[in-house]
Amino acid sequence: MISIIITCIISPCLCLFLVGIVDWSMHISQVKIFCDAYGYADYKIFEKYFQKYLSEMTYDDSWHSFFAKDYSTHEIHAGIIRFENKGMILDFISYLKFCYFMYKFKKAYTRKRIIKWK
Repeated sequence: MISIIITCIISPCLCLFLVGIVDWSMHISQVKIFCDAYGYADYKIFEKYFQKYLSEMTYDDSWHSFFAKDYSTHEIHAGIIRFENKGMILDFISYLKFCYFMYKFKKAYTRKRIIKWK
């Protein structure tokens, strides 16, 4: 009985952890492949740059991503985090924070455009 309870608790957590590891490894490989220059950072540095360049970025509904208005210097798209044409690779915990932040931010950002017809 106890082993069933432990399995029910551990299995979903293990699955979420493994999905997180796969997503994080894709983030690292995509930044390394698609950015000429890249470096390592944590969540605080990401947040600082995101707030700094948010006014220069626009949300693209078709890609569900943020791009610089001229599509050249900044992007947050498909696991790639790029500011000033430099890729940003986050550590695992920072990447999880980043994913949660982007989920909440996109949800709030897209909700602003919904109107109610009377």
